[in-house]
Amino acid sequence: MIGGILGGVVGNQIGRGKGNTLATVAGAAAGGYAGNTVQKGMQDRDTVSAIEHRCRTVYETSDKLVGYDVTYRLDGKEGRVRLDHAPGKTIPTKDGQLLLESPTAAN
Repeated sequence: MIGGILGGVVGNQIGRGKGNTLATVAGAAAGGYAGNTVQKGMQDRDTVSAIEHRCRTVYETSDKLVGYDVTYRLDGKEGRVRLDHAPGKTIPTKDGQLLLESPTAAN
């Protein structure tokens, strides 16, 4: 706004009659544009940009069943095996070998 006023005052000093009016209008327009450009440049330099990261550590625990550790005795020998399903009270055998298939897989 101040740039436009100063431009108009300077433009008013130039010429006479219609030339004076034209110079005043042109001076006001040029002064307004110049003032706006200067103010924009000042505002751009006053702007600060920042990126902020906010992180936090989350401690979370959970229980997950990974299998059943089963101790068995077959032909007088003790062994251990991990099953992905509940073994029940007995483990079926065939020809002296454990049948370790999941009950749902056997169907």
